[in-house]
Amino acid sequence: MTTTPRRGSGCCSGSLALGVVVLLVVVLTRRGGGGGGGVSVEERQRRLDGAVGSWVAQGWAVESQTADSAVLRRGGDLMLVSVDQAGQVSTRSGSAQ
Repeated sequence: MTTTPRRGSGCCSGSLALGVVVLLVVVLTRRGGGGGGGVSVEERQRRLDGAVGSWVAQGWAVESQTADSAVLRRGGDLMLVSVDQAGQVSTRSGSAQ
């Protein structure tokens, strides 16, 4: 009696399917979930740097900064400048306590 191996069975086909699923998740996650509208980390950083630079030119000082936000100070006033995953820059002001 002779047996022939079956194609498509065993660990290799399961590993291939898992690899394809992981690849799809990575690609869709980097594109902002497949819905579009997201910008790269580098582009968000450029937009934040541009916004912070314009406030600094108006007399604000950078108190702290992360990859997606910065806290600025001028006298007793504070301002939070942030950029979201879509690349939209927003500011929120307040006073130092």
